[in-house]
This record gives sequence, C-alpha cells and structure tokens, in this order.
Amino acid sequence: MLAAIVLVATAAHAEQTTRNFYDAHGNFAGTARTHGNATTFTDKRGRFVGSAIDRGNGIALYDRHGHFTRSVVRQPPQR
Repeated sequence: MLAAIVLVATAAHAEQTTRNFYDAHGNFAGTARTHGNATTFTDKRGRFVGSAIDRGNGIALYDRHGHFTRSVVRQPPQR
C-alpha cells in the first residue's frame, strides 16, 4: 500500500514539472521538463534540443551539444 502511495505521489510530482507545447495548428511540438533550476527541452520525437538554467538574476541557454548560446538577464522590478 505504501509503495502505491509513493508511486502516485512521484507521478503527480513529475506532472508538475513537465509541460507540453503545441504549434499553431494544435499539433504536439515538444516537452519541457524542469528539475530544480534546470529545464530541458525535447522535440516532438523526444530528441534533446537544449536546456536553460536559472541563475537567479537571469537564465543561461545551452544548445543540444551543451554549448552556451546566450543569457537572458532579468530586470529588477520597477518601484
């Protein structure tokens, strides 16, 4: 019984960190999976296409080969 509860809880947690994306026609385009501060992206065939790592004040983006491509810096909130 405990194993079943753990399995259900694990599956529910995985759903919270997985998001599917669709194109303009409503066709499945890919998936983003977040684990901690890193998000990995896969295309519709399940191939890894890149990742993003949250650095606190911005996000670092990497291509499918693990090479840094660019960063996006968050602007502090306006007062």
